Amino acid sequence: MQNTLFNTGLAIYGVAHLLAGLLAALAYVGGWIFLIVNGAIFWVAIWAIFGTIVVYLAVSVLRLPFVLIGWGFAALGGRTQDYWSFVQQTNDR
Repeated sequence: MQNTLFNTGLAIYGVAHLLAGLLAALAYVGGWIFLIVNGAIFWVAIWAIFGTIVVYLAVSVLRLPFVLIGWGFAALGGRTQDYWSFVQQTNDR
């Protein structure tokens, strides 16, 4: 039962991590397309400089609840250290 809870926490985190990466890519590219189509050259330059920071901050805030839910499942399984080491390894890539 403990391994099942731990693996459920890892699965929740893994799916959230993959979807956050996909959402970040779509938001960044979508920002470029929107600004270029509208002809906002000044904002294209601003987006080139600060767009990555804005997108990754937003995606990190959206991913946080799922990280905490996964941690809760890992805590129910009694393996929080293993969970946080997995999170750290995934974020280091």
